[in-house]
Amino acid sequence: MKSIYAAALAASLGMPAFAQSSVTLYGTVDAGIVARGHGDGLVAGPGKKYEVANGMGAGGSRFGFKGAEDLGGGLAAFYEIEWGFASDTGNGDKDIASGALQARHVYVGLAGGWGTALVGRVDGARATVTKEFDPFQGAGVANYGTNALGISRANNALAYISPTWNGISVLAAYTNGAVGDELPGNIGDTRIYALIPAFTIGPFTIKYDHEELWVAKTGTPRLKVDVLAASYDFGVAKLFGIVDRVKNETVAAGPLDDLQGYLLGVTAPVFSSGLVKASWVRRDRKNLNDKCDQLGVGYQHNLSKRTYLYADYAQISNKDQGTCQIGLRNEDGAVDFGTGAAGGYGTRGIDLGIVHKF
Repeated sequence: MKSIYAAALAASLGMPAFAQSSVTLYGTVDAGIVARGHGDGLVAGPGKKYEVANGMGAGGSRFGFKGAEDLGGGLAAFYEIEWGFASDTGNGDKDIASGALQARHVYVGLAGGWGTALVGRVDGARATVTKEFDPFQGAGVANYGTNALGISRANNALAYISPTWNGISVLAAYTNGAVGDELPGNIGDTRIYALIPAFTIGPFTIKYDHEELWVAKTGTPRLKVDVLAASYDFGVAKLFGIVDRVKNETVAAGPLDDLQGYLLGVTAPVFSSGLVKASWVRRDRKNLNDKCDQLGVGYQHNLSKRTYLYADYAQISNKDQGTCQIGLRNEDGAVDFGTGAAGGYGTRGIDLGIVHKF
């Protein structure tokens, strides 16, 4: 979980320098234009759709507060509260089920030599791992999450992050009612257990995310998630790879049975301030004979350390009974295959925009 790792590092490494509590205001404003259209396979050829859109270059506009306090003896307390908003309309992020305004994540915790522990609403494990190893970081028309199952946030979470030993670290997390609240008697609660070991040595990083979803007290069998992701930075280029599987062990067949995803990607710095991106993504829902390939290319031009321009292009090729479409990003709590909350439309897309971080 990228943001949790960042908080853990800040709390366990940087915060002892502060005698009093510190507060930082931060944010990202991401806006641009996107065009999508064309059809392929079972996807009808819709007319072109042009729109001003939010979150295509950095995964969503947001602002938040974070801080930490040195408690002495190598112990620090930390917190983070972050809200999302649409740069094109000004609307705040809303819960999919209730429509109420909702923070992206809110958590508080302690960090020390023994590791980091926190409680609250956090970024989803699988979505965060895949974004980290996606050259497009889960945003824009070419992002990996367009046609892959994703739960962007998890409620009611407890998480522990170990110290790093010789490049090895482990994250363990538990959520109860991951996309809602705990129910009376906890009957029907959605419980998720996640374990993410990671290893980094020099330019090489590898992570494995294993998750199991259980529905409490109903006898419903589990959903299993396994993601293996790696990257290697050669300096002149950085390579990425993802192997992703979601297995539904319920009796009834469903769209999550044997869902498999793959990514091969690369980023390469060019000139003094540019970054070229490219990826190949495959989504394969074997029980439905639903398969597609997505090719994406993009360019990011850094105007400063905080501001950059971006342009991306993606094209999907549906195979067999494939139904993939171009989506922009997964929303909170959405189980999306490119046609739901992420706004799937057509099989070709292009986006142009600007990101400023503060």
